[in-house]
Amino acid sequence: MALSADLRRGEVLGAKWSKLDLKTGYFLVNEQLIPVKGELVFKQPKSEDGLRTVIFPPAVIEILRRHRKKQLKDKLLLGEAYKDNELINCNQDSSPINPGTFSHWFADFLKENGLPEITFHGLRHTGITVSLNSGVPINIVSKSAGHATSSFTMDVYGHLMDSGMKIIADNKQKAFYDKVK
Repeated sequence: MALSADLRRGEVLGAKWSKLDLKTGYFLVNEQLIPVKGELVFKQPKSEDGLRTVIFPPAVIEILRRHRKKQLKDKLLLGEAYKDNELINCNQDSSPINPGTFSHWFADFLKENGLPEITFHGLRHTGITVSLNSGVPINIVSKSAGHATSSFTMDVYGHLMDSGMKIIADNKQKAFYDKVK
């Protein structure tokens, strides 16, 4: 979810099934799970721009469908012990996952599977980088990321635009100048 829709850890952990359309892939980002003074709290994103709708690719939707089926089995298995918080990403009993614990689980998953070390937030950065390097306009990337302004996105990721600029220059070279010799 972080990689394919540029979500923050708190947004992933606060994601609820009622905000996801499994037919279209549309997901309303309007809540995040954050620790506040030792308690886990659901809050709206810190800015209006953090309130947004993203679209998950079909492969992610298929994974989420399978995950939903597993959760429904857990619900039947646990009966009254199941808390039914509507959370997409949660403990087996549907209770919220502590963000710090989640980050440790993620690091362990990478290590156990021989994958390169990256922070969970690094998935968000990777998704944004791929979008920018694929030629998605900065204003669209900024909106998907929930950034307040395109200039903020440019300040944080502008250095990555150099490779995109090189692609533009190479394409214009081929289109306009290689033919004229």
